[in-house]
Amino acid sequence: MLTLIPAHVSICEEQRPYGEDMKFWVKKKGKEEIFVGFADEIGILDLQGVEEYTQNENVKKVYLIARKPLGERVLEYLKTRSALKGKIEFKRADRLRDEVRKIKRMNSQHYKVKVYDLREFGKRAMSLDPC
Repeated sequence: MLTLIPAHVSICEEQRPYGEDMKFWVKKKGKEEIFVGFADEIGILDLQGVEEYTQNENVKKVYLIARKPLGERVLEYLKTRSALKGKIEFKRADRLRDEVRKIKRMNSQHYKVKVYDLREFGKRAMSLDPC
């Protein structure tokens, strides 16, 4: 039934004709995320960017794929970070694209998989910005 409201009467929040789902600017809570990052070599700046991202987002697991093995300083940095210990998994692969496809295939049914090039992500992207 359609109710006409005179122009001089204000509509309060409870009487709005639409619900919360009609607000397009509200962030929807969805599936948990799988973060996949790839680079030739993974450094401390990459880990700092991933750590900041996981604090702000609903990330279940982090996969980092690199062509070169992790350095000693990176491993020492990881030991001090308790927030990343259970979530992070490193993979070494010569063909990065194939490894990303495998991870997406394994997880895409249950989780939202986001893939990032670590050269263009986080603190490393800011340090390479030419401006």
